[in-house]
Amino acid sequence: MRPSSYLGLLVVTAGCALALTPQGFSPEAAAPLTVIYSLSISAVSDGALSQAATAKQPRLATDKALPGRSYAVIMVDMDVPTENPPQTTTLLHWMQTDLTPSPSETILNTALGRTPVFLLENRRNVIAAAPYIGPSPPARVPLSHRYTEILVDMSNASMAQITKLSQAALKRENFDTKAVLESVGITKSQIIAGNFFNVTNPGPAQSGPLPPTPGAPAPGEPAAPPAPGAPANNPPGTAAPSGMPAPAPVPGTPGSPVGAPNPVATVLPPATAPGTGGGSSAAPITSGASHVSTGLVSVMVATAAALWA
Repeated sequence: MRPSSYLGLLVVTAGCALALTPQGFSPEAAAPLTVIYSLSISAVSDGALSQAATAKQPRLATDKALPGRSYAVIMVDMDVPTENPPQTTTLLHWMQTDLTPSPSETILNTALGRTPVFLLENRRNVIAAAPYIGPSPPARVPLSHRYTEILVDMSNASMAQITKLSQAALKRENFDTKAVLESVGITKSQIIAGNFFNVTNPGPAQSGPLPPTPGAPAPGEPAAPPAPGAPANNPPGTAAPSGMPAPAPVPGTPGSPVGAPNPVATVLPPATAPGTGGGSSAAPITSGASHVSTGLVSVMVATAAALWA
């Protein structure tokens, strides 16, 4: 007997038939990446999410079992404003290596039917190369930002490649995903899955000096993480004295044990339909053509139960 988890989920499926990453982003992905946030959200027709709903590090999953042993996720904001609007730049929001695919499926019981997914887990508690920073678009043009995630197969990567990828994460601003992966020796065939969603500042748009970029070191703070193996001053993902996530050693060295960000395998209380009250539910976002037509968005509310079969 093996467990099949039935999760109560608000699922937003966004994207188009041929692209799982937004226009202008490279490299493209060929399969959907499911991103599961722990907070309830109120999804709108354009697939947008709120800043509050995406504040905490999500869980990741794919719709098919992955054959590899180790994967990395890269999350980038494509629409960071500059001093020369409407020109924009990019910001690395998250890079985590050593994600292991689960061999057993978790069932999302949605309005479109039972959907199996396979979770990715940081089983060795490897500290992130770039700890997660939640979306926080400033009140500048553009107010709406696209946040893109790609999943990279690192199963056959050498330690030198992993180290080089991690070192590239030290510079979050103007992060060029394609150039970084090419410099590490990652090929297009290793881009396994992708996803993107929007978070919008309600505005109005302001002028004047830009606010500090999230993730930039405060005055007097070191820009680089400590030497590999050296402990960070703060647990991974928590705020450093500057208010930014604490720096982390180079991935590949297990960090101090940290709990799973959003333990989706936990049995959840039954979800309640919108407008009827009740508890909250987790919120996955899947981007792919398997559930939607070009330009369409589906919003599905699922019920929750846990069964052993």
